[in-house]
Amino acid sequence: MCNQAFAELQGVGMQGSRSAYTRTRILEAAGRLFAKKGHDNTSLREITAEAQVNVSSVHYHFGSKEGLILAVRQQQLNRLNRERLILLDQLETSANGAALEAAQIVEAYFLPLLQHVLSTNRATAVASDTPVSSPTDAVAASSSDTCDLVRSLVTHLDAHVIARFGEAVRKALPHIPESEVLWRFQFMLGAVHYVVTGLDGLRLALHRSHSEPFDVDQLCTRLLVFLTAGLLAPMPKEWDARGIRTANDDTSSADPSLPGLRPQQTG
Repeated sequence: MCNQAFAELQGVGMQGSRSAYTRTRILEAAGRLFAKKGHDNTSLREITAEAQVNVSSVHYHFGSKEGLILAVRQQQLNRLNRERLILLDQLETSANGAALEAAQIVEAYFLPLLQHVLSTNRATAVASDTPVSSPTDAVAASSSDTCDLVRSLVTHLDAHVIARFGEAVRKALPHIPESEVLWRFQFMLGAVHYVVTGLDGLRLALHRSHSEPFDVDQLCTRLLVFLTAGLLAPMPKEWDARGIRTANDDTSSADPSLPGLRPQQTG
């Protein structure tokens, strides 16, 4: 009886391991194909062929192609957040209790995203084994997936990551109200989104080849300098320490949901 029970438990464990292995293979295969072609241009048949599984395995683990897309996106977000926290931990350990520089915080938060997206776009552009009907197709596929990733970063914020980086910013920039910091990070995400989704379109507009050598590190450095300047921008003089306009400010007729908006003067 004992031997039989042990054998049954062992069989259950092996079955669970095989199931997890199959799920991982599907995720990795889908991630590779989505990076090359975009999820809209990738079929389930291609994914199952790449992963060497049948379609029923995809439905068993993810329910549908849409469920698989969400799982791949969540895997990307988890990886990015782990990299962010590792960078932040390393910086705080080196600082030995002192406040970090704003540039260090910006780099730890945005660099993993930039490296992932820009490297993916470059790989898509030079991939020779992925036929597309026109260069515009490759641009659309890359931009669509990038938009989805950045949108997910905005709409599915990880509470632990936000808390860690929020604490670092408050320590480094205590004079900037928390609400203003949130606004500025939204603006920085918008700048990142524009850059990473517009590179291929710019190449096409300038009639430049997709196979042109692309210096990811140089672009990241330029963009991080720009983002850091935005985070460090001075507060408007008419705002108080909470990031709220003072009563004697002449913007009282402006939309209160748009900080710093001034009405146009007439006549």
